[in-house]
Amino acid sequence: MLPFVLRKVKYGKGFLMKYNGEYDDIINMPHHVSKKHPQMSLEMRSAQFAPFAALTGYDDQVRETARLTNERKDIAEGLKMILDEKLRDIQAKLYLKPKAAITYFIPDRKKKRWKICNS
Repeated sequence: MLPFVLRKVKYGKGFLMKYNGEYDDIINMPHHVSKKHPQMSLEMRSAQFAPFAALTGYDDQVRETARLTNERKDIAEGLKMILDEKLRDIQAKLYLKPKAAITYFIPDRKKKRWKICNS
């Protein structure tokens, strides 16, 4: 018989773990508590099984890669002239406190791409 307390036994389509009685003489004995070494706190014991970062910085890198940025869009000269004209119109009427929605690009600090901003 196997030297384990439990063994696999075929049961229908799967398996069932069955106790083989080999450790009956010690199975109900009280748990040993050392007189030399203090017992570890539950918090310290659980910390042994806490997840750890095997690859330092990997999660940050994945987050950074997933962060969306855009390529800078250059516009044609004709469209630039139209935008300049519209901006001059807004500037001339600032005393009326006009509302305007403007989308612009700023360079991203970490990537060689651009971030879209709206105001």
